[in-house]
Amino acid sequence: MTVYAQGNPDLSLAPPVVATLLSMADALLSMVEQVAAGRGTALPERRVVYMAPIPADCPQVAILVGGWSPEPQWQGLAVCAPARWVAQLGVIITRLTPAKPSASGDLPKASDLRVAAAMASEDAELLLEVVGGLDEIAGDVLIATPAAEGGLQSVTLQVRTPAFGGL
Repeated sequence: MTVYAQGNPDLSLAPPVVATLLSMADALLSMVEQVAAGRGTALPERRVVYMAPIPADCPQVAILVGGWSPEPQWQGLAVCAPARWVAQLGVIITRLTPAKPSASGDLPKASDLRVAAAMASEDAELLLEVVGGLDEIAGDVLIATPAAEGGLQSVTLQVRTPAFGGL
């Protein structure tokens, strides 16, 4: 199946722009980078586009491709094709965390926990700004700040956006 992007009407005779999961993921990564630059937030150097889920095993920004789903949702046997297709996309920003036990096994200091919370808060605000820059979202949006594990902490965004004008 081919899905075509429809932003402003193109009155030229150029062929339509094909919206693929990969092209939408690339556009989302570009948005994340632009928002971070505008906020003065340094992102991890490693930037990847991959299928969801991805292990959070190093500092990175990952755009996760979850697939296509129809909207509105099909109920039972459908006679007609869905009105449109929406992409299931995600963003994960993974960083080294200060919220880890010391080499001797002592619990992290309260000040280190606060620094980790501040890092997560900043990344969550960055992702909230990215969501605000989307032309349209389809359904629920979730920005999560789970606890650090193994010396790394991640902030995640899950969003569904239509192929037609979402990015």
